Amino acid sequence: MSRKGKIELKNINKYYGKVKVLDDVNLEIKPNEFFAFLGPSGSGKTTTLRILAGLEELDKGKILFDDLDITNTSPGSRDIAMVFQSYALYPHMTVFENIAFPLKMDKVAKNKISDLVKQSASKVKIEHLLDRKPGQLSGGQQQRVALARAVVRQPKIFLLDEPLSNLDAKLRLETRVELKNLQKSLNVTTVYVTHDQEEAMTLSNRIAVFLDGKIMQVGTPNEIFNNPKTLQVASFIGNPPMNLLEAEIMNNQLIISGVKIKNYEIKKDNFKKIIVGIRPGELNISNDGIPAKIYLIEQLGDSTIMNLIINDKIVKLKSTENKNFKENSQVFVNINSDKIYLFDPETGLRI
Repeated sequence: MSRKGKIELKNINKYYGKVKVLDDVNLEIKPNEFFAFLGPSGSGKTTTLRILAGLEELDKGKILFDDLDITNTSPGSRDIAMVFQSYALYPHMTVFENIAFPLKMDKVAKNKISDLVKQSASKVKIEHLLDRKPGQLSGGQQQRVALARAVVRQPKIFLLDEPLSNLDAKLRLETRVELKNLQKSLNVTTVYVTHDQEEAMTLSNRIAVFLDGKIMQVGTPNEIFNNPKTLQVASFIGNPPMNLLEAEIMNNQLIISGVKIKNYEIKKDNFKKIIVGIRPGELNISNDGIPAKIYLIEQLGDSTIMNLIINDKIVKLKSTENKNFKENSQVFVNINSDKIYLFDPETGLRI
């Protein structure tokens, strides 16, 4: 019988005291999908993961694994494995014993445990570390032990809570590639919690963006980046994030800072106020356009970030051209009219 691993969350609500931390969360995760929960601290993503794991009780709603209601099922009976941010290794046990621990709890035969531990260690390249204890390992090695312990039980579902956050930047990048390859080779449903957009974008098939206890949008990385549905998602996704400028629509023309945007006609009713979203890479310095002042220039090697002041608001422009602009100089800015996003300032929804 083939393994599945479909997850459904239906109308999940969770309170801490009188504070509502999850507000009607609905979600379906496909079998074998690498799915990211992305959001800032306090957005509800980790609480949702812990509810999936059975480590938190929900106040309302249902959880289904492969169409089976497991809402009240104990964590040990859910056929999941979880990797925590802290790795949660037993310091008095060797690496071998840490990886073998869940198998012993499941009363797997001793002769089989050894083979399974070695196979699991091989998948994350730590076969040579089996006799060491966690205190003798680097952060990256400890993280691999935690992954091997999760892999060894061959669960239907992996739950990963910010597993790379304690690693330095170089090691985080290397481990990210290994983690993606591991998930592909195991072909197992994986739910990955992170506040790091780059991790979510590069690792996952789809992303749920969490903000204030709600799922604001679900989609592929490209959908989330190129078609944000709300102001909140638009302002959160991207590095640097999308610029948001006040504007108005008059006679089918978009006007920012009193300047009509070239090559852009919009057949909408007149708006006294509207929010225009534009990615930093879709702005350029020109001979005419929206007046701006260069406030700060950030050199990033392969690109430059210019912090501009437009209408007393900081606007970021990202360019790969290395031109000799100077701080405090006055310039004009043009917008790529094919990459303009419009939002209703009252509802926050995309227009």
